[in-house]
Amino acid sequence: MPVTDERHFNSSVHREKLVEHLFLGELLRHFWVTGAGNIDVLKPEVDRAGYDVVLEKDHIARHVQLKTSIKKSRDTSVSINTELASHPSGCVIWIVVNDKLEFQQFLWFGAAPGLSLPDLSKFKQAKHTRANAKGVKSA
Repeated sequence: MPVTDERHFNSSVHREKLVEHLFLGELLRHFWVTGAGNIDVLKPEVDRAGYDVVLEKDHIARHVQLKTSIKKSRDTSVSINTELASHPSGCVIWIVVNDKLEFQQFLWFGAAPGLSLPDLSKFKQAKHTRANAKGVKSA
């Protein structure tokens, strides 16, 4: 399946959810196999707070925004929801997969446990791409 497979673009939300489940499964397996103890996985009911999952271990909670891309894609950056900065220990995990959705690379952006994200003001702000009910896009 080449990277030009239209499913990677037409069904990108499906692909992202699939990769999220694979990642969480591998993370839980790692903790099980290494005997590192239990880790709690919490999912928000609504996607508006800047994170996709909360991972908690030993009283440290990480609010995690997950990003995915295909190894051969031209993506060199991802947008970060600025709401993520309001959560202590917030971080971004960018998961790069191949055409078969096998993990190729993990990129991480965050700070030490208990600290907020590094200052986001030096980065370009993402623009909201959806139009309102009247078809107008915000600035």
